[in-house]
Amino acid sequence: MPLQHQHEATLLRGVAAGDRGAFEELYFSYQKRLFGYLYRVLGESGVAEELVNDVMVEVWKSAGRFRGDSKPATWIFGIAHHRLLNHLRRRRGS
Repeated sequence: MPLQHQHEATLLRGVAAGDRGAFEELYFSYQKRLFGYLYRVLGESGVAEELVNDVMVEVWKSAGRFRGDSKPATWIFGIAHHRLLNHLRRRRGS
């Protein structure tokens, strides 16, 4: 596993243990990338920002479930993808 992925996996373990500093580092590392992904799909900055926060709250809650079977980025963007799909389903249903 490349050094960056190892560092992020270590951060996720820290987040799982309640380390706010590890969470902040992950948040700032992923905030812009997640926003870019969500904004490209949605075209709405406010909704994209809200979903970034939802994703990172889920990372905080679920970090203990990261098993290391994938890159941390794959796991985090997987959460973002599911949040995005749920948002689009709700929007379509209204």
